[in-house]
Amino acid sequence: EKFPDPRRLKDFLRKKQMSLAQYKAELRRDAFPDLDALRDSLAQEKLQKQIEDKLTISDQDLQDSYTEVQASHILIDPKKEAQAAQKAQKDPKAAPPDGDALAKARAEKLLAEVKAGGDFAKLARENSACPSAAKGGDLGWFKRGMMAKEFEDAAFKLQPGQVSEVVKTQFGYHIIKLTGRRSTLPKDFAKNKEMYRNQLKDERKYRAWAEYRDGLKKAANIQIIDPELQAYRLLDEGKQAEGL
Repeated sequence: EKFPDPRRLKDFLRKKQMSLAQYKAELRRDAFPDLDALRDSLAQEKLQKQIEDKLTISDQDLQDSYTEVQASHILIDPKKEAQAAQKAQKDPKAAPPDGDALAKARAEKLLAEVKAGGDFAKLARENSACPSAAKGGDLGWFKRGMMAKEFEDAAFKLQPGQVSEVVKTQFGYHIIKLTGRRSTLPKDFAKNKEMYRNQLKDERKYRAWAEYRDGLKKAANIQIIDPELQAYRLLDEGKQAEGL
């Protein structure tokens, strides 16, 4: 558009005293000032698309996606356990408490009480750090994709009335009791199965990418050099002793 014929372009380059290749490079720099950042962004987009395109939804996966479960749980929060233990410490020189270890130990103790016949709802009301404690730990009905992966994997393996072992998620330690299971398969499922399959695939694409990234993080040897940032991470994980 700027040079409708070759002569004008040649005149322009002569006045600028540059070659066509140099002019193209200048235009490229103006349009994309940070090529490395652009290249990284495009590489991530391509990788994400590759991961998402590998996602497959079997007939069983599709049917399972219409299964809902109802569950109650008891959540023990490592941060709150560490805070409570620190308040109870009488020796100011004592090492800060390890919230993660305390939370795990308390969850295992409560699980033993449940297995011995303890009232799950009562124990949830008295011990759970989740707002659902007021309802005896009842979380209501939910499908896959609505809870933390570790939590839902454990919940969907249970049958109504069964209680899980202690399950750890980013929120802390859980004891899960399944109270119901039902199917919500649409009436037109057989007729429009491919439509429903594509809908589920679209829903799960982001999760597939997130799980891929989480897997990379777990497999990688990530070291936080800055001591302040390292302390924040440890405190966030409920490891008060190491964080302080």
